Amino acid sequence: MISLLVLLIPACMIQIHGKQKALIGYELYSWQDTRGDWVFCLLPNTSSEKTVEVVFDEKRSLHGIRALEQELATLPRGEHIFWLDLSTLTYI
Repeated sequence: MISLLVLLIPACMIQIHGKQKALIGYELYSWQDTRGDWVFCLLPNTSSEKTVEVVFDEKRSLHGIRALEQELATLPRGEHIFWLDLSTLTYI
């Protein structure tokens, strides 16, 4: 039984209402596009690094506050969200 749990825990993803739910919440990425409009990406927190391609994937992008609010409204109540603001990054 314990072996089975050890194998299942790393999967850490379950389906709820058609959405993937992370055991440790979601990661919210935000940045401003070239016009100064806000863009967001909400991803399940899998405790692994996300690639640039995943975060900036246009299919996952939420353009504007209204789109973000609509997406957040679909999450289960009390879900944890870790906000990562990419607009403050500096490149060396």
